[in-house]
Amino acid sequence: MDIKTLIQALKRHQVKFVVIGATAAIAHGYHRLTKDTPFLAPHNNL
Repeated sequence: MDIKTLIQALKRHQVKFVVIGATAAIAHGYHRLTKDTPFLAPHNNL
């Protein structure tokens, strides 16, 4: 699953989340090489 599909699924299911790490840095215009996408979600969403 690519990142765009994953984020769409989280939003569709109304899961509160933030993207952290290098993926978040890329979204803000920084150049990073990464293949992982760390997410942080409150425990009560699981």
